[in-house]
Amino acid sequence: MIMVTLYDLGISISFIVGNSKISVKNAAESEKDYDSNELTTILFREYENVSLEFTSMSDEDRIYFDGIDLLPAELCEIDDAGDLYLNPQKDEMVYPLFEYSSEYYAMRVGKYELKIYHNGIIYYQWFTVLPKNINGAEWEIMQQELEIEMQGLSTDIIRKNISLGNNKNEVVPSQELYRFFVIKKHCIIFRKNC
Repeated sequence: MIMVTLYDLGISISFIVGNSKISVKNAAESEKDYDSNELTTILFREYENVSLEFTSMSDEDRIYFDGIDLLPAELCEIDDAGDLYLNPQKDEMVYPLFEYSSEYYAMRVGKYELKIYHNGIIYYQWFTVLPKNINGAEWEIMQQELEIEMQGLSTDIIRKNISLGNNKNEVVPSQELYRFFVIKKHCIIFRKNC
């Protein structure tokens, strides 16, 4: 695991969350280090006002991150590959990542990758958006329950479409339903060719 200090690169990045400031001190040279304890921990709750302060000694430096497309278009630049990025700011300007207003969409709960482009090298850092009104364990339980419910609904729709009836006691695993549809597809193609 190789870490770089942003100060040594001439880069300064800070997240301003409400009235507090989280200064990003380091970044990783590999995406594999996303869970390293050596990285600066960046956490904030959804719907909190969050701004990003990004300055650099080089005007060529850039920041890319998941969810950047939620920002107003006039804040972002587009690179040759068509990806959105942010340039270093001048005059102590900050990028508002989220403000509680109709202009902004809230970032969803989850872990987001932040890429720092400097002298042709990409460095990695991550930030986490936490749920507003519940803790992490409650969020996990809610997510699992929702996934189970969605799996059940999709199974019900599939059972209805292939006329298996409404017998709830009979459980058909997803793998078996998938195999059934593959066989059905190939039978239809076989019938057309005969």
